[in-house]
Parts: sequence; structure tokens; C-alpha cells
Amino acid sequence: MELKELLDKCINDRLIDLTISGQKVKNEEGVMRVKIRPVQLKDEIKYQASEFVGRKVLHTNYSEEEIKTRITEYMENTFKQAQFNMTDATATVLSSKKGACTCKYKRLAQIKSQKDMSHNRTKTYILKEGEKVDFLVDLGVMTKEGAIVRTRYDKFRQINRFLEFIEDILPQLDKDKEQTIIDFGRGKSKHRPRNDQKLYGGNIPFIQTGDIRNASHTITEYTQTYSDFGLQQSKLWPKGTLCITIAANIAETTILSFDACFPDSVIGFVADPGKTSSSYVEYLLSSFKKNLQSQSTGSAQDNINMGTFESTRLPFPPLEEQTRIVAILDKFDALVNDLSSGLPAEIAARRKQYEYYRDRLLTFKEAQ
Repeated sequence: MELKELLDKCINDRLIDLTISGQKVKNEEGVMRVKIRPVQLKDEIKYQASEFVGRKVLHTNYSEEEIKTRITEYMENTFKQAQFNMTDATATVLSSKKGACTCKYKRLAQIKSQKDMSHNRTKTYILKEGEKVDFLVDLGVMTKEGAIVRTRYDKFRQINRFLEFIEDILPQLDKDKEQTIIDFGRGKSKHRPRNDQKLYGGNIPFIQTGDIRNASHTITEYTQTYSDFGLQQSKLWPKGTLCITIAANIAETTILSFDACFPDSVIGFVADPGKTSSSYVEYLLSSFKKNLQSQSTGSAQDNINMGTFESTRLPFPPLEEQTRIVAILDKFDALVNDLSSGLPAEIAARRKQYEYYRDRLLTFKEAQ
């Protein structure tokens, strides 16, 4: 089925909503996804497109023909997939990098009811107002009675928007693929100015990009510490976390040998020990380093973002094989980096080997 034919079947009064997502080219400043729904404006039906750009949502109303044209542009140029939700059917569009679309349409066995199409309808959130959610209470967003704290309403909407992103992504995940990450995200240093002396001077290690650049496979030293005040506005990452720089020194990596904080110029990766290890991923990223650096912005201070890592395909063989690879590379790492037992030991071994062959070459049988 061609995209035009599918749009003719789906863009009508049976459409409940439509979600377009999956950027073909990662662009955090561009439109991340689009939700479209029919709305009743006076005596006619319009189609409201809500474009999610960063923390903003931009709404535009289109006629039937205008929205068909807009959807075609989205799918040919910007997005990978679209999911249609209708009263009597569902439909999916998958778009290639070149804009070729594959369309699937499936009728439902049971008719669903249409949603309220009034323009000013009450927003339906995944986390609903009036229903107590424990973690929102802990965050100070909601009271124990389930009411949203007025001054924290923006945070309530932000959390719901994040959950909507997750809801859109879940159907696209490979359910047979094992997930290897327990925690993955940027460090935090929210306080301004960043050089405020109240942040520093305690006993909490604060790792910076320069520390990671100067470290080897595992970091054992640091140049700055946070106070308790500094910790409150940051995040403490556990020992064993893989640190990856995304600014200034691109794609430098090391593993924490102690609990520590770091700024948002560093990504933290906590591996699921049943699936992989920080050591394996650290070696893996080291081999991908040039590729990652080539994706920097090219500005005066090079930067990459989390999307760069999320879109990078990394090989994960069975855990036993990963362990074997790490053991081999650990030996090489010790040989190259440990000046007390690495290179000197290798030089000494090569000297003995040289002396042995030298002596053999210069040893002659006595003439009879």
C-alpha cells in the first residue's frame, strides 16, 4: 500500500490519534516527535499537530489535505515511523533513509470509541492528578492526598512528557534483545556559578574531564572534591561506573575505583553484571574512539551528545567471551602502562633473549 492511499484511509473522523517518531538524523534541537489528533473547531474538523521540540510543544491546526501533505513531508524527510490509532483499525508506516515508505493497515475485530475531539479538552496524563504516586510525593511534586503542588506543575508535566516518550519507544524495542545497562546518563552540576567555593573542599571525589583524560583503564586519583552542599546539587555514581567524556576531550574513558560525582560533560554507564562489564565496554569504546570523535560538533570546544552513544551499535558476545577478551586486554594494559612491571619487564626479557641468541651466534666449535 502506498503512503497516499494509507493517508486517504486513515485521515478521517475514525482517526483517534497518530504518533510520528524516530528521527532519521539525530538532532536534539529539532522536532523529536509529533502527535496528531482530530479536533472540533466550530463546525469543522481540523487536525492538530503537536511538535515536541526540547521542552516545548508547538501546536498547529491543519485541514485534512494540509495534514496529509505535512505527514508526507515528515515521513519522507525527517522521521522513521508513524503509528495510526483508529476506531476500527491500526496502521504503521516505516520510512527508509531515502524516504521510501512501507505501509501496513490492519482492521480491528472490535470497534473502539472515539476520544473527545473538543479543542480545549482536559489533558490526559499517564500519571493522573488526584491519584497519589509515591515517587512524586518524595520529589515534592505531589501532596500525600494526590494533589499537584501548584509551584511544581511544570515538573509534573515534564515527568509525564518523559513517560510519553518511553511509551512511544517501548513498542519499537527488540523484545528478544537483552538490555545491558542499569544506569546511563549525564553527570550533574546544577549550581551556578560553578566556581562557587561552597561546592568544594569536602571528602566526596569530583571527577572532571581532565582527570579522565589523564587516567588509564581505571581512575585512582582526582584533583577536586565536593562538599555536602556540592553533593546535594549533583549525583553520586557508584564504584565501577564507566565514565565517558562528551566535551573538550571527546570519548575519553575510565572506570571509577571509588564512588564519585562528575559534571554534565561526562556520561556515566553502570553495566548489568549479568550481561556485560564496565571493563568490556571501556575497551570497546576505546576502539570506537576515533569514530566517536569524528561525530563532534567541530566547534571551538568539541562536543558530542548522549544521542551519539545511543545510536552507536556495539557488539556484545556471550559474557564468557567478553571476560576472556578483558583478561587479554588487561595484560596488554599492564604491559604498556605499568612502568614498574610492564615495559621494563618486557625490555629485560627481550635483553635476555638478545643475549641468548647473541651468545649462540658467537659460539663456535673448536677446530680439530
